[in-house]
Amino acid sequence: MVPMQRDPDRSKDAILTAAENVFASHGYDSTSLADIAVAAKVSRGLPSYFFENKEQLYAAVLTRAAEDVRQRVLRPITPGHGLRPWKS
Repeated sequence: MVPMQRDPDRSKDAILTAAENVFASHGYDSTSLADIAVAAKVSRGLPSYFFENKEQLYAAVLTRAAEDVRQRVLRPITPGHGLRPWKS
């Protein structure tokens, strides 16, 4: 059996993705870091390692979602994509 290699970036991404899904399904108040760890398939303490508490994890989820929306809005109006809203 080959031992698993640790990949902090992949683990953090899995936690954020799981947190997004669990918060969306169950709401902030009904979600625990343990629930998120189970959904992310990581150890129970790993969400707390990357994010001090549920509030910080929730803030990170919202920040990531806001950045995703920002990128989706800006992508079509960047040079080379055909749209130029600043040109009259």
